[in-house]
Amino acid sequence: MKTSIQIGGEHALDMAFLKNLKASGFDGVDLFLKNNYLDREDRDNMVDTICSNLNEAGLTCAQVHLPYYGMMFSSELFDDAMEARIHYVLSIMPKLGAKWGALHAMSSTNYGFDRKRAMEDNIVKLQNYLKTAEKYDVGIAVENLPVWYDVPQNAYFTSEVEDHVQLIDRLNHPLIGACWDFGHANIMGCDQFGRPVEPYYDKVKALETMGKRVKIVHAQDNYGDYDEHHCPTIGTVEWYKLIPILLKNDFPGYFSLEVEMPFKNRQMLDAYMELCGATARALVDEIEALEREE
Repeated sequence: MKTSIQIGGEHALDMAFLKNLKASGFDGVDLFLKNNYLDREDRDNMVDTICSNLNEAGLTCAQVHLPYYGMMFSSELFDDAMEARIHYVLSIMPKLGAKWGALHAMSSTNYGFDRKRAMEDNIVKLQNYLKTAEKYDVGIAVENLPVWYDVPQNAYFTSEVEDHVQLIDRLNHPLIGACWDFGHANIMGCDQFGRPVEPYYDKVKALETMGKRVKIVHAQDNYGDYDEHHCPTIGTVEWYKLIPILLKNDFPGYFSLEVEMPFKNRQMLDAYMELCGATARALVDEIEALEREE
């Protein structure tokens, strides 16, 4: 399995950074262009530059993260500017070379997080996005969201695997799949100390239930208490139980990291990317070797 890491516009336009990613062992990137980049007047030229940079650095664009609404923005609402950004990123995916883009589902926050209402609202939105996805033959991978221990009443849609599966299956379209965020799943059913609490959330069973619906992943770690986006193995995600599930399901994507990049100092940032690249490669290689031995 190849490896990649999520980067933003500032890093995609930085050739030295990209070359260090390649030297760190990454095969590709997961591109997440935030609103300030998508709203630039020269955004088409910017995308051309990013494509050229990735090609020169020897990196692929393994996947993208589509723009998304704030988590408390209720699912029945629309914002014209945000909708336009989502359609734009879908339209540039073929140029970038990305087949799948992660998308946050929306929750019915104005209706007490009603799951049935959110289901219908998300189907309406996704059917609209599919018009562009079909035109460019690119996929939309709906991401699993978490529930935080300190606001358990905020039951974000797709935090429960049953809703996630039902949403994908009701759309029943080859360009609709799932993005599995390991860190989000890891904080489900945990208290402020990362300890399991009732109702128990079986992370292994959840990924097994998603099965072949999973098209891309966000590989990040935490200790079950907060969505910290650490490098894999710096936390309690059970990689040796979970990655084999991907392998058994012939997972088509990259082991794609989604980690915080908190360092302003360039030397520290490059060093952390080297750690992430080496860890991702070693982890995947070891688990693949163990699976071949069985």
